[in-house]
Amino acid sequence: NALLLSPPDLIEYHYGPDSFKKHCELAHEAHARLEICELSSLTLDLDEPEDLTLLENKLNIELN
Repeated sequence: NALLLSPPDLIEYHYGPDSFKKHCELAHEAHARLEICELSSLTLDLDEPEDLTLLENKLNIELN
């Protein structure tokens, strides 16, 4: 997942479960234009340390 904000502090950043929903709500409250783009290169959501295993598998590498 990724956020592109202008200005960069338009809304507060959130991480973890339901962060996408929270960002959408905050954008609505800020009367900001919201565009959702689904890009395969950004589909892996890294919220927890365990998610790094998913990244390792996807990239076929070992992270140390």
